[in-house]
Amino acid sequence: MRLAQPFLLLVALCTYALAAPLPESTGYLSKLNSLEDFDSIATNVDSGSSNSNFGKATKFLIDNRNAQAPVIYFINANGAGDEHQYHYYFAAKYLKNFNRDFNDLDVFNDKTYFSQEKSFYAGVVRAYTLQNQTFVGFQFYPQDVLKEQTILHAARVVRNAAPTLDLRFVATGSHQTVATIKQQLDEIKVPALQFDAILGDVTYAPIVQGTSYGILRLRPAEDATTPRDIVILDVLPLYLSVLSGVITTQFQDANSHVSLKSRERGTPDCYLKSASTDPAILALVGKPVKFTVGPSKATIEAATQEEVDDYHEALNAKRQPIVMNYDKTFDQVVSYDTMCPRSNTFVAAAACMAKKNIFGSKAANLAFLAHPTALGRATEKGTLSEQYGYDLSPEGFGIPFKFYDDLVNLPENANLKKAIESLQASVNQDKLAKAELTKAVADLQKLFYAAKIPQAVLDKVNAAAAALATKIGDPKLKLKFRSSASAEDIEGFDGAGLYSSFSAKIHEKDTTSPCTYDPVEDEMNPKRIDCALRGVYASLYNVRGIEERRFARIEGGITMGIAVVPKYARESPVLANSVVVTKIQDATQRDLAGYTIGSQELNGLVTNPEPGTLSEMTWAIQAIRGRPVAFNTLRQAVPKPGGPARTSRVLTDQQLTDTVKITQKLEITYCAAKAGGNRIGACEDVPFEPVETKEGALDLEVKYLENGHYVFKQIREFHG
Repeated sequence: MRLAQPFLLLVALCTYALAAPLPESTGYLSKLNSLEDFDSIATNVDSGSSNSNFGKATKFLIDNRNAQAPVIYFINANGAGDEHQYHYYFAAKYLKNFNRDFNDLDVFNDKTYFSQEKSFYAGVVRAYTLQNQTFVGFQFYPQDVLKEQTILHAARVVRNAAPTLDLRFVATGSHQTVATIKQQLDEIKVPALQFDAILGDVTYAPIVQGTSYGILRLRPAEDATTPRDIVILDVLPLYLSVLSGVITTQFQDANSHVSLKSRERGTPDCYLKSASTDPAILALVGKPVKFTVGPSKATIEAATQEEVDDYHEALNAKRQPIVMNYDKTFDQVVSYDTMCPRSNTFVAAAACMAKKNIFGSKAANLAFLAHPTALGRATEKGTLSEQYGYDLSPEGFGIPFKFYDDLVNLPENANLKKAIESLQASVNQDKLAKAELTKAVADLQKLFYAAKIPQAVLDKVNAAAAALATKIGDPKLKLKFRSSASAEDIEGFDGAGLYSSFSAKIHEKDTTSPCTYDPVEDEMNPKRIDCALRGVYASLYNVRGIEERRFARIEGGITMGIAVVPKYARESPVLANSVVVTKIQDATQRDLAGYTIGSQELNGLVTNPEPGTLSEMTWAIQAIRGRPVAFNTLRQAVPKPGGPARTSRVLTDQQLTDTVKITQKLEITYCAAKAGGNRIGACEDVPFEPVETKEGALDLEVKYLENGHYVFKQIREFHG
C-alpha cells in the first residue's frame, strides 16, 4: 500500500513573493537557496481541512544508503505523475539501483519509516508564517520511528541543502522527541517547534466548508434562533438547534454533538477569532447575508431576503418526506446477550444490528457490542472481553418501540395522543413560530409525565430490571434509561444528543409522588422506573429534536425504544470520557489514516461539553497494519470553563493504544457484519484506509474507570 504523506500542519499563509513553478520535466532540486526556490517546486496540497495559516508544501527524499554521503532531493510537486506525489515512485524513477534493491513497497517502507538504520528519509517541507514571520518547516510521517540522533542526522542534511532558509523541525508524533539534541539543532539553526505553539497562532479554521444564506445573528439566545439564522457565538453551547451557519470566536470541540451535527447536515461552520469584533461583519448583523466557509478564509457578504428564501426553498425541495418503518408487534423486553444468536459469526452479529427495527439503533448496537465477534463477554472464550478479564460493554436490556405505542394508544391517554398528532401536523406544515413550538412542547411533555403506563409494560420492565440486578449481584442497582428512538443513529440522521436519558433505582423509596422533571439536574423525580420511562418518552418531543427531524423531513413513524444499562460508575469512579471517530477529523491532508480521539478528564463531557471547556483532541495515525500507532495531540483539554489547559494528555499511551486496538476490532466486525456473509475480506483493511477513500466511519463513546476498566458504551455510524 502507499504510505500516507507526512503530516501537514495547520499553520500560516505565506506572504513572500511567488516564483514561477518549475516545469514538470524538472523532477527535483538538490538545493533550496531561497524561498523562491522552494515556491517553484511547492504546491497547495489537497488538505481536506485548513485555516488562515496554511502554506504550500512539497516532499523531500534523502538517499541514505551511504550514510556518510547522503543525497537529498526536493521533489517538484507541480507534476501529475506518481513520481511527483509519492516518495517510492520518485525513487523508482530517479535513484540509481533503486529498482534492483527496493522493488517491493513494503521493503521500502520498512527501511524508510520503521528502522533507525534508514536507507531513506521521507518527509515534507512546508512554508509557514507564524507571528508575521515566514519560515520553512520540515517534518516526517507520524508513524516514523525516528530517534533523536536520527532526527539530528536528517536535520543536518536538510540544513546543508538549504543553507540560507529560516528552517525549523516539527515533530508530528509524540515519540519524535528532541530533548537530547535541542542544543545541537539550535547550533545548526534548525530549532524545534511545538505543535501547540503553532496551532495557538491560528485565527481561522474551517469545520465544515460550504456556502449558505441566512440572517446574521450575534450571540442570540438559543431559544430565539430559526433554521434560517447564521449565528456568531463565542463558544458552542451545550445544544444548538438547526441553523444555516455557525461561527465561533473560540476553538470548537470537533467531537461535540454540535460540531458533528454541522458535519452531518453540511452546515457551514468555522472558527473565526475576529467575528465578533470586525466592523465589516458587525455592520451585517440582523441582515440577510451570504456565508462562505473556505479552506483558508470565511466570507460574509450582504445578500437579499429573496436570495435567502430561494436558498432555503431549494434546500427543502431536495429532501423527500421520510416515514420511519418499525416493528409494531414485538412486546418483550430482551437482554443484549440474548437479542441475537451467540454463534461466532458475522451473520449473527448482523442479526443484532437488524434488531434496530424493534428496539432502536442504540439498543441494537449495544447487543452488537456484546456479541462474541465484537467484544463479547468475559466468560466467552476467545473474545476481547475474555482477554481483558472483564466485560468491555455494559450489560442491560432493550425496551421495544411497541411499549411507547402502547402508552400513547391507551384510552386513558387519549388527550396525550391527540396533542402529539396536533403538534406533528403543525410541525409538518411549518405552522408554529419558535415561541409557539416551545410552549406546545412544554405542554406535551407534562402530559407524558402524567400519562398512565400500561401495567403489562411496567411489569415486564420491572422484571427485566430485577433480573439484571440479580445477575450482577446488586439488589440496589442503579440504572440508566437511554433513548433509542426510531429517528436516531440511522444513516443520514444520527440524532446525537437530541433525546434524554434518565436515572432510576430499582427500589426507590418514594412510590407515590407524581413524576416531574428537574431542569437543574436534568433528571426525573422520583427516581422510579416508571418516571424514567415517562421522561425518555417525553424527550421524543423536544424543540431541538423536532427541528432536526423537520430539517431531515422525518414526518412519520416517530417512536421511542429504550436502552437500559447499569450506572457506569457502579464498580469504580469515572476517570475520563472519550469519543472516537474512526477517521482523521479536520485532516490536514486527505491521505492520513487513523482515528480521532476526543477526551476529557473525570466525567467531563466530550459530546455535550460545558461551554468554556474543550476536550483534548488526539490523532491516532496508523497507515500500515502491525506498526506502532503514532499519537499526535493537536490540543490539550480545558477541563473547567475559562480555566487553564492541561499540560499532559487525559489518557495514557497505554489507554490510547488499547482504545485503538479495540476500536479496530469493532470497525472490522461492523464492516463484515454489515456486508453480510461470514468473511472479513476487504473489511480487514478498513481501519487503515485514508480519509480520501474512506466511505464511512463509526462514532464510539468510551468511559475509563479508576480501576483500569474500559466501558464501550455506544457505537453508531458517522456520516459527517
